[in-house]
Amino acid sequence: MTSIEKIKMNKANPTTLILGGVNFLGQELVESLIDQKGFVIMLDDINKGNIEYVRKYLDSDLFLFTDNSTLGELKDELSRIDYIVYLTDLVSSSNTEIESEEFLKRSNLLSETLKLSLHFKSKFVLCTSLPVFENSSVTTKSKSIHDYDVTELQTYSESLTKEYIKKASLNARVVRLGEVVGYGMEIKNTDSNFVRLCKLALSAKPLTIYGEGLELRSYVNVKDASLGILKSLFEDKTKDKIYSLCYPQNITALSLAYKIAEVEPKAGHIVFKEGEESKGVFTEKSEDNLSEIGWEAKIPLERSIAQV
Repeated sequence: MTSIEKIKMNKANPTTLILGGVNFLGQELVESLIDQKGFVIMLDDINKGNIEYVRKYLDSDLFLFTDNSTLGELKDELSRIDYIVYLTDLVSSSNTEIESEEFLKRSNLLSETLKLSLHFKSKFVLCTSLPVFENSSVTTKSKSIHDYDVTELQTYSESLTKEYIKKASLNARVVRLGEVVGYGMEIKNTDSNFVRLCKLALSAKPLTIYGEGLELRSYVNVKDASLGILKSLFEDKTKDKIYSLCYPQNITALSLAYKIAEVEPKAGHIVFKEGEESKGVFTEKSEDNLSEIGWEAKIPLERSIAQV
């Protein structure tokens, strides 16, 4: 079935646009929305790896995968977009540097998405993992004068979204996530502390902690994260709100290592070393408003570790 045929047959169905969804969180959102008979359009870079990632959905009448470059065409091709989920800025580590060209590309993508949301009067959710590093002993790497870090990108994205809310009355909200973990998590190309320790445990190697291991991190299971994102869209009176989705208590790197050792029998003993460690995501706490959307973390961290 062609893209146009899918669009025509789903005119009466609630339509959700997901940007940056070629990951296990995007996959969880797609499955939840399709289960509710919603039509899902996912925008991301079209390449061999991404196509393979979403291949199991491609034959579904309720799923359409298209390239980011087609965003501007959707205004003419679609009669409705009810919800927009923006996942493009999510990270698991703050060490990633973003070149100026990539920063401009992402900022333009967000701007065009916000305009599209205004056109269709969609409910928009920006998902970020804005790191706030308090009392961190980790020394940050020097960066090029031409580079940006993830914190700068996400701060810009939140500010732009808030500007659209204030000046154009966009129906938008922000969901800040702890590091998303659990079933389906990609561990090959991720540099977070959680993944590093899981890899060591699975390889029966000692669990290396850099420094004292007292840096705080926050996590959230992928299913809980997906549910919270959808609740922020579906529940009433969530416009212009910020929701922080993570376990109630942040956890130190050392405590995480002990939990991983309890779950994985092959894990070696814990050792301490001096050196620089990949920063984790410490979610800035917003006001205690999660009861407004009926959300709480239900899947324990220990189960999330076992799923990985």
